[in-house]
Amino acid sequence: FTKEKAENSKTMNAVEHMKFHSQATEVQLSHMKKLIPPFEALYASMSDDQKKITDTIFRTGKHGKHMIK
Repeated sequence: FTKEKAENSKTMNAVEHMKFHSQATEVQLSHMKKLIPPFEALYASMSDDQKKITDTIFRTGKHGKHMIK
């Protein structure tokens, strides 16, 4: 989505706003689906410790001091 569309969202009515967010979500989902296969391959190549750290990051959004070595 362009910056212009995002700026136009300020003047959209409620229905237009919902449609805009629906389209943005679809774009995000499409990108996520493309990212999963290469990430899956990377994850499979990680050591158990690297997987634990990655799992923590994805679960909490934080690296966690206890995981840093």
